[in-house]
Amino acid sequence: MSGVNLALELTGDYDLNAGETIKLFPGSVKIVDKLPTNATHERVLDLSNIPERNRDNTLNASLGVRAAASERFLLLGNVVLPLDDGGLRSTFMSTLGLTMSF
Repeated sequence: MSGVNLALELTGDYDLNAGETIKLFPGSVKIVDKLPTNATHERVLDLSNIPERNRDNTLNASLGVRAAASERFLLLGNVVLPLDDGGLRSTFMSTLGLTMSF
């Protein structure tokens, strides 16, 4: 028994309510530096360097293959690829597997 199965899947998350955007450390802080000449220098620093986005949509494609090498062995492989730049995630994710029946 030998054969090959292929699979394709699209998965994603869509932010439908922009009013519920999570803001990490909103705002800024003012820092006053005292210079050796007794003068002061003021700086304004943002509390986070993470860009604020109204929507954090994600869309991924998953490609998989299952091949029967023999009646006892199955070889499995899968790869997940992002199709957009939303969210915090890997640029490439894969799995490999081997199944053996007794």
